[in-house]
Amino acid sequence: MGVELHVSLEKPKHFDNMQVDPVSPVQSRLGWAGFQKLLRLRSQGDPRQKVRMDEFEKKAMQELHIKIMHCLEPSQLHDYLFQEGIIPEDFLFELRQQCRIPTEISRLFIMHLKKHCPFHVFLIALRQDNAYSFLAKELEGKLEEIKSQRRNRSSSTKVPWYEKAYHPIRRIQVYNEYREDIVHERHLLKRLCLDSKLPEFYSKQRSLKLKWEENRNIERCDQSGKQLAADLYFISLDAEMEHRRVKYDKSLYESDVFKEMEAIIKETSNPKLSMMLYLGRLASSMVMFNNNLLKKGLKAAQEARENGERIEPCRETGIVLLIYYNLLCQEYEITRDQSLRDNLITIASESLDHFAQERDEVCFDFRRIVMLKTSFIYLGIGLFCDILSVPVSESHIKYGLKTKTTPKIYSWE
Repeated sequence: MGVELHVSLEKPKHFDNMQVDPVSPVQSRLGWAGFQKLLRLRSQGDPRQKVRMDEFEKKAMQELHIKIMHCLEPSQLHDYLFQEGIIPEDFLFELRQQCRIPTEISRLFIMHLKKHCPFHVFLIALRQDNAYSFLAKELEGKLEEIKSQRRNRSSSTKVPWYEKAYHPIRRIQVYNEYREDIVHERHLLKRLCLDSKLPEFYSKQRSLKLKWEENRNIERCDQSGKQLAADLYFISLDAEMEHRRVKYDKSLYESDVFKEMEAIIKETSNPKLSMMLYLGRLASSMVMFNNNLLKKGLKAAQEARENGERIEPCRETGIVLLIYYNLLCQEYEITRDQSLRDNLITIASESLDHFAQERDEVCFDFRRIVMLKTSFIYLGIGLFCDILSVPVSESHIKYGLKTKTTPKIYSWE
């Protein structure tokens, strides 16, 4: 025996007392007619409890998983999916408590949606504010391709339209009008440390700090001027960290330099770039302070590297890669896992592409360092010049001798 449900087309008298506010975003977006339709759906039960991704939709998500994971910023979908009841309000906060690596957060986010979100709702979420419309189109195209293949497996598969379109990951731009001056100043600071001109270096750092404090407290100073002053002081702190790392100063990890650097990050012209470099330096000093923290340091360096994937290749992203390389090399020396050797060579090669974006003296300076590290790996030499008990073939020796050749040294003055 069933119960017949009647839904009035007239506006309910008790409308103002309903759980959904009559002036809520839901009604204002749908209009009265659309809102009545929503009431009918709710009276029949929550459709989200009945509709889930089918096998074709899950297959489409699977085949585009890597691209979605690297492109998607979950926070941009959060509000809409929370409104639709797909995720709880504190869902992203809980994810970030568990993991701080952006791509890992995206992966867990996608896994949840595949289990709890209808495919069409996910597409609507992607199209909010036109943020990820291209992903929605690709998913629709991939879904149609999968269904077409299932209908006629013997038919020849045409190249879908979305394979012809290239949608690069949106990267944060770093090259502005001050970029060349900042990189040059950073290189000068490095040279002062390498040439043991430390009094001159610390005098320069004090002047940059003073200039930053003066600009910060001047109301009439424009925003770009304040950011430039913050950038210059930030790179002086980074140069000090680099110098103390070279000296193997274990006290660096617990020093006030990191506190000063962290405090100024938000004031720089590119906070995400600054945060990435800060995380990389922190990971390096952590392991130098205590080798037992290698796993924790690797995780922090990996987080910095993940952040770097969303930033335009530059000197800083290359440095983070080298920091990750150094820590991974220490793991290789412990485990002697030969798969890590190939990974290290790949990372070193990748870092060269990042340094190549900068001016010649910066590029060649780091190129010498990278090629020397690569040569060591081929020849079975550790990070601190220890001879490792690892297999070294003739081809390894050949490549090792080849990569140790350094490029011409250019004047940097």
